[in-house]
Amino acid sequence: MNDDTVESHRVEFYPLPLAANQSKVRFRFMQAGTGSWYWGVDNLGLYSIAPVSGQPIQLTNSRSGADLVITWTGGQGPFTLQRRADLNAATAWQDVGGPISASTVTVNNAFAGAQGYFRIKGQ
Repeated sequence: MNDDTVESHRVEFYPLPLAANQSKVRFRFMQAGTGSWYWGVDNLGLYSIAPVSGQPIQLTNSRSGADLVITWTGGQGPFTLQRRADLNAATAWQDVGGPISASTVTVNNAFAGAQGYFRIKGQ
């Protein structure tokens, strides 16, 4: 970010499964893009991080007339259906209804109104 002392700092984490439990690991660093006139690596560390428990939520959906039927597997409930009008990061997700304990939900008249995006959030 062109010498901005705040915006140019990044912290990134990458899983390296091939480096796990190895006595020697070699790293190579490269800059790609049009940034400042310099770049650096500071505080490089290797950490063992326990795998995330549980399964990711996998969604399927279908149309039933004007209704949207969302079904999912995985995750840990109760679940919440959320909606937002666009995928702009500034637009907040809004809860639709209360907690859901089942693995399917029907959005009535989902195709009758304006465009929207839905997601299932596990607790």
